[in-house]
Amino acid sequence: MPDTSGEQQAVAQATTLNFTSTFPVPSPMVCQGDKVANWEFLKQQWEDYEVATGLEKRDTKTRLATLRSVMGKECMQIFMNLKLTVEERKDIEICIGALEAHFKPKRNVVYERYKFNLCSQNAEESVDDYVNRLRKLASSCQFGTLTDELIRD
Repeated sequence: MPDTSGEQQAVAQATTLNFTSTFPVPSPMVCQGDKVANWEFLKQQWEDYEVATGLEKRDTKTRLATLRSVMGKECMQIFMNLKLTVEERKDIEICIGALEAHFKPKRNVVYERYKFNLCSQNAEESVDDYVNRLRKLASSCQFGTLTDELIRD
């Protein structure tokens, strides 16, 4: 009989994902200040981290444990108090969606447009910095195809 134990070990090692990496771990969520921007930053870091480390190919339990480990204490406390069932807490997409709903509540578009229209360039601010600030404000105004024209104007 041929010795297949060595072959089985090689196959097991090849199918096991190793996500130890030099890719930086996402920074913990900052739950003060601009929560929307802080959430978007964490979410983007998380998505990049999953892709770069191969974590996206792992089982949901591992992905959730890793997310909870990197989100930070304050975010974890918020997460633990979200109205999620036991089953929903096992689904990473539902968990991320619940966090998103918490940190990015529905916005008052009229008020967001009011803030956009009040925006003026600071004396020490470059044109590029001012346009970047306008783009950030416009992102919550639902201007659609008029965004670039309204920023220009």
